[in-house]
Amino acid sequence: MTKALVLSALITASAATASAMQEANRAKPVENPDGTQATTLLVCGDTYVSAVQPDLIPDGGNYVDGIIWDFDARDVCYQMGLSPSEMDHLDDCKPIDGNTRILATSSHHWAIIINYATKKIEFWATKCSNAHSAEVLPGNKIVVACSSPCDQLQPHQPAPALRPQPPQRTATHRQPAVSPRSGLERKAPAAICHRQKETRHIPA
Repeated sequence: MTKALVLSALITASAATASAMQEANRAKPVENPDGTQATTLLVCGDTYVSAVQPDLIPDGGNYVDGIIWDFDARDVCYQMGLSPSEMDHLDDCKPIDGNTRILATSSHHWAIIINYATKKIEFWATKCSNAHSAEVLPGNKIVVACSSPCDQLQPHQPAPALRPQPPQRTATHRQPAVSPRSGLERKAPAAICHRQKETRHIPA
């Protein structure tokens, strides 16, 4: 047991050191003449979420030359109760909360909110079968789109206090009750299953 804990600590320390070295070698963000930040693209794949500035990429160069920020999901696997091998297949990422946070999903069944400034995760959900997209809803709720065993929308109440979302006109419907779960995750006990037009209960 002690050996396993020591090994885990060494792996975590090694990952942190590698991440710090990568950060030091990253390109510096460029600004427009008016002082605003130049066009920045958010991309994801494998275990990474990266912010890329096309203006930093030379003609015929690789997108890696334009990376100004990146996040490796393997750095937070143990915090989420997962293994490094379960942290790939990132398939969607988008800026939220005034570009201060990133909402990302993986088809390895999880979704997270990353703080852009600190690279710490402020919310995670790990029971989203084949998660492939997520959105912030009015009321600061997160909905995750899943596709196994059928098409589902999983509502969540995240821990961070996101900026209030503007009201939207939507059809009136009953919201499922929200109950607390482990870690920072809060999940409704049921998911909306559209393909079979029925409510399927998610096992705890």
